[in-house]
Amino acid sequence: AGIFFGSSSPRNFSFVVPGPEFGTADRARIFAVHNTFVNVGADSHSGDFDTSKAIIHQICYAAARNVALRWSGQNSDIFKDTVKLLSARHTQTTFIPCRIDGKK
Repeated sequence: AGIFFGSSSPRNFSFVVPGPEFGTADRARIFAVHNTFVNVGADSHSGDFDTSKAIIHQICYAAARNVALRWSGQNSDIFKDTVKLLSARHTQTTFIPCRIDGKK
């Protein structure tokens, strides 16, 4: 997985997704969001473009339900930590659904 801050940005980087050897694309996507929060810090605005509306929904809207379920289910370890990081942020975080093929 990786994070892209812009063409030639020194902050761009890639990383290995922890967990099962054959992780899913969703696991990579949520871990990318997680690492964005870790790397931009709690005081910097974050505009996160994501190709998965389901990931955005899980982070923003289903977190309360997942807490009640004790974060059981696929990728719950990363979702739980990502929501904690989001809750600790002091500035705006914007999630923007996008397509990687450039179409609207």
